[in-house]
Amino acid sequence: AKREFLSTLQEVDAALARSPGPWFLGGDAPSLVDLQYVSHVERMLASALYWKGLRLRNSGAFPGLDRWLDAFEQRPSYQATVSDYYTHVRDIPPQYGDGYFDVGPDVDAARETIDGGCWRLPLSVDASSLEPLTAPFNK
Repeated sequence: AKREFLSTLQEVDAALARSPGPWFLGGDAPSLVDLQYVSHVERMLASALYWKGLRLRNSGAFPGLDRWLDAFEQRPSYQATVSDYYTHVRDIPPQYGDGYFDVGPDVDAARETIDGGCWRLPLSVDASSLEPLTAPFNK
């Protein structure tokens, strides 16, 4: 299942890479396609990291997806509505049922970080953290 998931995500990334701008259908602003899809991608990024140890954002494997999310993060309207990884992984199980953890150090590290076991103030929220936030969020 993981192989099929990553293969599908590579197709999504390729579609974004073919676009003249960061948005699925091009243009200067996100289309209905982008707006509908972004909340699902937010949940996917958090869930893949938390349950499977798959770091998708800023991994180098999906540059089109990174560019798309970076473009969203430049928009104040998105900044006002985006959620965090902790909320996503805590909100999804009551709606869809529990996830199944993979076993390994990547999963353990992601769980500890997202669950807050290693939270220290101030939180690290730069582009290299497990939950990367780009420049507009770090002002």
